[in-house]
Amino acid sequence: MKKIIFIVSLILLSNMVFAEDQPVLAKGSWNLGIWTGGGSAVDTPPVNTELWLTGIRFGKVLSGEKGKNALRGQLEYVVETIPAFLIFQKSTVYGFDVTPLMFRWNFTAQPKVIPYFEIGAGILFTSKDFPDRTFPVNFTPQAGVGFHVFTKPKQSFTFSFKFMHISNGGLDSPNPGVNTLQMMGGYQWTF
Repeated sequence: MKKIIFIVSLILLSNMVFAEDQPVLAKGSWNLGIWTGGGSAVDTPPVNTELWLTGIRFGKVLSGEKGKNALRGQLEYVVETIPAFLIFQKSTVYGFDVTPLMFRWNFTAQPKVIPYFEIGAGILFTSKDFPDRTFPVNFTPQAGVGFHVFTKPKQSFTFSFKFMHISNGGLDSPNPGVNTLQMMGGYQWTF
């Protein structure tokens, strides 16, 4: 609950510092973002599984158009690396994740707050087997929603909620998989 109150407070605070004429994300622009967040597994009793992640995101707006229609927007190709992927169970497991395949649709009807949804897949390498007695290499298909809150013409806070499935994809047996829900916050620059 404290996390939700903190995120809502940041959103309200950032609404007070909007610049007046915010451009939307433009076709051909590059985006660089840093973020951090956490979450937990939703289906792994009796072991409690918590996550903490910190990453960097590179994006390129491929196509789209701006306008008043709520469905208009831009398609963005994103590559994400997570050099700090910490998994807390009985012991701490350290990981590194790379997501080379992610697509994001930015809804650009409003220039100051731009919601988006994204879908992607990556690979997670861990310091030991995760889940226990499986394999240290896992795949991470994922989907999420979020929004950019522009504070300056080419800078924004970014908040997202993500579902990520972690499993070895049959590389080893057993393959129990772990489903996680995550909340993240970060900052993005557009070039």
